[in-house]
Amino acid sequence: MLDPFIPYVAAFFFVFAIVLGLLESANLFNKNKRVNAVIAAVFGIFSAMYEPFVAGMQTYLPIAAGILIIIFFVVLLKKLFGGKKDGSGKSSHDSLPMVVVLISLLLVLISQWDLVKNFLPASWDATAVGWILAIIVILIVFWAVYKHKPE
Repeated sequence: MLDPFIPYVAAFFFVFAIVLGLLESANLFNKNKRVNAVIAAVFGIFSAMYEPFVAGMQTYLPIAAGILIIIFFVVLLKKLFGGKKDGSGKSSHDSLPMVVVLISLLLVLISQWDLVKNFLPASWDATAVGWILAIIVILIVFWAVYKHKPE
């Protein structure tokens, strides 16, 4: 019943979120969230009404989602390894949320591996790549626990 509307709603929310995030970070209207939300909604509505954009979103959004997952993972690693440290070199932030996210990412990777391995180059062994990714995530979890400063 709602199938024909989902691409339009997805395009609206995608553009709305990006424009709102840009307006909030640019601080053009002195943190007036209502003005930012109205401007983002207008951009979202006009983009959802443009049929080629909606068709392009259906085509390229899965690829963009994969790229965004990689970017978020890199930001997570940067936050993990570049956090505030005290004199002993230990991190002063709580590592539990980061460890939970990393373990969740590993579980999602394991559960969706049949889909993920199709995107690997043909010359790569999917089992070896899976093991390497799993070991890297587990090492990062251990690093986060090691860098956490007990209270």
